[in-house]
Amino acid sequence: MTTVVYLGLMKLLILLFSLTCFYTTTSAQTQSDTAVVQIRQLLRPGKHLVHYIRENPNKQLTGEQIALLDKVRKALPENTDWVLDPHSAKHITGKKEDILNDVRVKLNLAEEEWKSLQELTNVAKKQVEMYGADTLEIAASGNVLYFRGTGEASGLDSVYFDLSRNIALYRQFHIPFMSIFHISEDANAFHTPLVTYAYELNNNSMTDSSDINTIHIERYDFGVSYQPQTGKVMLIFMTATGNMQDGKPVMKPNLVTFFID
Repeated sequence: MTTVVYLGLMKLLILLFSLTCFYTTTSAQTQSDTAVVQIRQLLRPGKHLVHYIRENPNKQLTGEQIALLDKVRKALPENTDWVLDPHSAKHITGKKEDILNDVRVKLNLAEEEWKSLQELTNVAKKQVEMYGADTLEIAASGNVLYFRGTGEASGLDSVYFDLSRNIALYRQFHIPFMSIFHISEDANAFHTPLVTYAYELNNNSMTDSSDINTIHIERYDFGVSYQPQTGKVMLIFMTATGNMQDGKPVMKPNLVTFFID
């Protein structure tokens, strides 16, 4: 399994498990107002140094772990729509144990394999490091923020943020505010509390109602994540587009993530 495949798989799994740890504390309207105020303070105009994050590159996987991850990788395409579909995540009900067991079944894992996978993907035990040094310029025109980056950070060049409407914009797409996520220090790889202001848009279509293979799937995510104890700010932007092939979704995700100094 290549490093790229491994990291992509881990991102999906961590995202999936994190859905069971998120909680919100205020009403939707109050959250929206709070998000605008906080993002205005966190994304200050000017030229900033940025750093990327990765899992500890010195970590070595055993043959059994590689085989387990390969099995999960093969199962994910059949459930990609379930993983990425916010409706399935937002409306999950029941005990956390039941939710995770549903994940296990969908990934076609035995209970011992599931325990091994949970141990391998336990974010509380992960170690990450920062690397690289690109720049990100944030410019403001009225209530609109624009981004211009170097290196991987240039992936944010086509995005801008409208503070007056509290939406992120990417090409012709308006990405609306979704929620504020509070994530405890024992539920993320940074081992410090996180507050994430999340924006999400799903834009799916089907050109022929009688043919499932004509479904086109698009998802756009923008997020500003803040560590209150360290003062660090992280920007996240993800696009995921795909089509149905032989009745199964084939997705092409693209993720841009970095910390702003």
